[in-house]
Amino acid sequence: MGEFNKAAEISRANLEPMTNIDSIENACFLAQLGIIISRKGDQNTALSYLEKALKIFEKRLPLNDPTIVMVETSIGDVYRLLGDYPTALLHSKKGLEMSENVLQPDDPSLVALHWYTNRWDSIQQHRHT
Repeated sequence: MGEFNKAAEISRANLEPMTNIDSIENACFLAQLGIIISRKGDQNTALSYLEKALKIFEKRLPLNDPTIVMVETSIGDVYRLLGDYPTALLHSKKGLEMSENVLQPDDPSLVALHWYTNRWDSIQQHRHT
């Protein structure tokens, strides 16, 4: 685990000078780092990286690109882990809507995303009854 922390610190240090560069490569790095940091439990930092990545992707890629879908759903997952279920659901639904325009109806990724989004939607409805 110590090596992971060291690698994450080196990655962050190398990334700092590049945080304002709007390249797709930088956005990919930001998104990957955000997902890794989320798995480590630092949701606020993860959210920061993922949101920066999303802004770059939205500038550089078509809005129906699967990469944007992945980042949207990752942001939704971070909000879920933070306990902000309405915002998590919003990002998950946005990712789902984008996926429906890109993927075939029987694509396993789309099926899984439907299940995930419907699960959180039903939890939210149950909490308000």
